[in-house]
Amino acid sequence: MSTIQAKGALAVLLACGLSVPVHAQDSVANTPGTGGDAIATHGTQTLRYVVDLVPVVSAWGNEFQIGPILKASRDADPLFNTLVLGSHAVSPDLKRSVSLGGSVSYSVWSARGAGVSPQNTTPGSTSVNSFDRQFGVGVSDLNASQTNAIGAILGVRANEPDRLYVRRTMGAQSRLFQTSADNGTISLGSIDADGRLLLRADGFNSTSSNVLAGDNIVRVSIPNRSTNFNGLTRSGGVNTSFDTGATTYILNAIATTLNTPAVLPTSLAGTALALSLDFANGYRAGNSAPVNSHIDLDLDAQRGNPTFSTVDALGGVGTVGSLGRSLTGGGTVDSVNLFAVNASGAVIDTVSATLPSPMPGFPTLNASGDASFAQYLSQVSFRGPNGLVAIGFDPSVGANGALLAAATATDPAAGEFIAAATIDGSSIAWGVVAREGQQVRNAPGGAVIGAIASGTPGQPVTFSAPGADVFGNVYFVANYQPTVGAPRAALFKGVRDGGTWNLELLLQEGQQITGANSTVPYTIERIVLGDADSIASGGFHAGSILQGLDTAGLSVPADSPRAFGGAIVSAVISYNNLGVPEQYEAVLWFAGRGVEPAPTCPGDINGDGFTNLDDFIILAGNFGTTSGATREQGDLNSDGAVNLDDFIILAGDFGCSP
Repeated sequence: MSTIQAKGALAVLLACGLSVPVHAQDSVANTPGTGGDAIATHGTQTLRYVVDLVPVVSAWGNEFQIGPILKASRDADPLFNTLVLGSHAVSPDLKRSVSLGGSVSYSVWSARGAGVSPQNTTPGSTSVNSFDRQFGVGVSDLNASQTNAIGAILGVRANEPDRLYVRRTMGAQSRLFQTSADNGTISLGSIDADGRLLLRADGFNSTSSNVLAGDNIVRVSIPNRSTNFNGLTRSGGVNTSFDTGATTYILNAIATTLNTPAVLPTSLAGTALALSLDFANGYRAGNSAPVNSHIDLDLDAQRGNPTFSTVDALGGVGTVGSLGRSLTGGGTVDSVNLFAVNASGAVIDTVSATLPSPMPGFPTLNASGDASFAQYLSQVSFRGPNGLVAIGFDPSVGANGALLAAATATDPAAGEFIAAATIDGSSIAWGVVAREGQQVRNAPGGAVIGAIASGTPGQPVTFSAPGADVFGNVYFVANYQPTVGAPRAALFKGVRDGGTWNLELLLQEGQQITGANSTVPYTIERIVLGDADSIASGGFHAGSILQGLDTAGLSVPADSPRAFGGAIVSAVISYNNLGVPEQYEAVLWFAGRGVEPAPTCPGDINGDGFTNLDDFIILAGNFGTTSGATREQGDLNSDGAVNLDDFIILAGDFGCSP
């Protein structure tokens, strides 16, 4: 277990390459110097494999775990191992006690050179038939012309908290064959825990006779994907796809320009419902007609892509957020717009919050009232990232907690800062999570180890868009200047402490990690943050955070590593494969570390805090399950079966209460 290390120089983003999607795992090519082991777009469409996570320690000494879950696709250009990563997203929901409907095999290895690519030696396998937790991850990759979208369904078992079971599936491609012309541009919006991937697609950059018409919102069901590739195309004047059984055009050939969509997940809506904003101030739930009732009465326009969170402080099943322009701001995008939706996606309540002048406690921030939320500019509205507004919850505010919304603002004089509003009924309180020049310490009140750095010509962006959890914490990537060494991008957690936030350094460029499966060390050469003039589409955002906790009902303090379910971070990593650098663009999974805490009552199956008849009924109903059982089914000793051993535990604990 290593402490955070500093390595100095920023790595240069790989420019472009040729085709292919995101594959993914902790592995290297068996023969170094052969272009790595990423997988081609038009090759195998679905792969299942295991990623074992390894421990890392934050600057505060907290333990987390990390692993590369998705690599960008293999590039036909020999100068590059992979394509460039575009936007990514983790599901807003987290499913529990998921049956796979039978035994499912996943590839597993723990040796250099092993994996699931033709460049690897043959791996072993392991089989499971259920997960205690399941969530989705989506990602896009691209070069100067081709774009692809990939969906992954990830499972975790309670007795293996440091192992991810990954099903990675190619969702959709912009070209029908490896060497054909592109039919348009595909951009990732979102994914739910059932593996329903939502995309934006249009005819931009196409030279094909089958160019896509208009703006489109497309849903691809990863569990229903065939073994064949799934090109999006136009045939007979109609937008369609090669895998029609898994692909639905929710909005087809729309004349109004659309933003990338958020998802109202299957677990809440019965189907993955696309929540779409457009450039005419419209909001659509699914394929419904556009409305503008989602824009709060204090605003006159929306801006940027939508965020959906299951935080339901305003009512309904969750909250959607975007940037907004206030009636009094003189055309400045100075507000966040939030609205609650029901299970049909209909608007049931709205609220907005406008930046105050100056920011409370920071008289130099927005002193002239001209700070704005500008991250929707450049390519972002078309290619992501999707969540420019973080939506969270702070249980410490008010009698019942408060809704929290955060976004990155730019002050022409004072630079960038992350502003957060806590909304408790009609009361709105603004605070500053992080700002340029803010000191970073090795503990709350500890020694200074660096500071948030202003943008530079090589890295013009200071902050990514933020994400939030349900404890009032805010997560983001920022340009960081350590006390020793060159500036670099780093992942931070703004830990809520009353009305302020303390910055915990979680992960940074230059950090070295040894993969558990590859057994090979790799260096995080670049954490994606900005491009030439804006936040990068592959940068961190509200959709990078899994808000559901890894254990239902777990009570943790705000500064706990397990205050969130985990996060995804796009990065460039370089393995040392027998002395040969092997570089990939990859999505890293980053989460709190630790075994599942034992319940207060060991026989409590349904998580209500008691061991009683309700638990006995569950165990009796699943008695005889021979493998793959979960605790929620009555497997109290985590041996995968529900049998007499579990009954003895329950009987000995019967009557237990907290």
